[in-house]
Amino acid sequence: MFQPFTPQTGFFCQVSNMTPEQFSELGRVLPEPSVFINSTGEILAINKPATSLFGLPMKELEGKQLCKFLSDLEENVMKYLQLCSKSRKMVIGSLTIYTSAGDTIICRSQGAVIRPKQLESPAKLLLCLEKKSEANKNFILLNKKIQELNTQAKLKLVLRELYHLR
Repeated sequence: MFQPFTPQTGFFCQVSNMTPEQFSELGRVLPEPSVFINSTGEILAINKPATSLFGLPMKELEGKQLCKFLSDLEENVMKYLQLCSKSRKMVIGSLTIYTSAGDTIICRSQGAVIRPKQLESPAKLLLCLEKKSEANKNFILLNKKIQELNTQAKLKLVLRELYHLR
């Protein structure tokens, strides 16, 4: 059951008892590569942009351990997942994916708990991934835009001063 966003629940809305099927529904509208995973590292569901990132079909990813597709130390990945499992706010990290083509892709990851750990069930998490190269490109573009806006603002100030001097 979806609950509305509030500052207390964090970046992503609270979801109770979300199933992989429900994630698949949600995942269709998420533009970024997203993985529904449990805190032990098992991939429960994955959206289409994430399958493209991994270079594998959904069936080859779901039910497998995330660490199988990463070059990061398993211990570090598990520590990151444990941090995510304790926070409703997105926890930023970095994961390096081995693609089916043999390439490695460094990704900026953001993860948060969707459903906390229950008696016999590990926590369920949402991981959103973004290629680090794209994240850096977006950051550079943002800085350029800020610089352009600063230049425009300075020009407007100079023009106002010149106008008032007349």
